Amino acid sequence: MKQISLTKINLLKRMKMKKLALYLIIAVGVVLISLDIYIINLLKDVHELEEQVVMENKTDSVTMIWRFDHLLLTEDNVKKEIIAQGLDYPDIVLAQAIIETGGFTSQSCRKDNNLFGLRGRDGYLKFNSWTEAVAKYKECAQAYKNKPKTEEDYYRHMESMGYAENPLYCKIIKETVEKRRK
Repeated sequence: MKQISLTKINLLKRMKMKKLALYLIIAVGVVLISLDIYIINLLKDVHELEEQVVMENKTDSVTMIWRFDHLLLTEDNVKKEIIAQGLDYPDIVLAQAIIETGGFTSQSCRKDNNLFGLRGRDGYLKFNSWTEAVAKYKECAQAYKNKPKTEEDYYRHMESMGYAENPLYCKIIKETVEKRRK
C-alpha cells in the first residue's frame, strides 16, 4: 500500500514538473514574440526616420532644410541623399561612391565616412557622417565654371579636373552606371 502511494506521489510530482515546464516554455515563447514585435516596431521607426530625410519648414519666405544625418549607409539612402543635396548626375555620383568604397566596405568609408576617396593636404578626409562626404563632393567636384549639359560632358569634366589617378576611371564608372541601369 505504501508503495502505491509513493508511486502516485512520484507520478503527481512528474505531472506537476511537466506542467511547470510547459508554462515555462509558453512564457519564453511569449517573451520571444514580444521581442520580435518590439524589433519590428523599431525597424519601422528607423524606416520612417529615413523617409523624413528632408523636411521643409517655410518661415518668412526662408526655407530651412533639416536633415537626419545618421541614416543607414545603403545604396538607396546614398542615392536619396545625392538627389536631396541637388548633385548633378546622381547615377554617376552613386557609381563613384560604390567604386571608391568597394561597395561601402572600405576602411575609409566605414571608419571615416569618406564615400568618394576625397583627399586633403594631410591625406584622406574624415567626416562625421557620410552625408557630409556627399556635401563635400558637391563642393569639390561639382563647382563648375560651365555646368556640364550631358553625362558625357560630366565625364570629361571629371577627367579634366584630374578626379582619379587611374586613366580608366571614367570608363569603369560608365560601365558601373550602365550595369546598374539594366
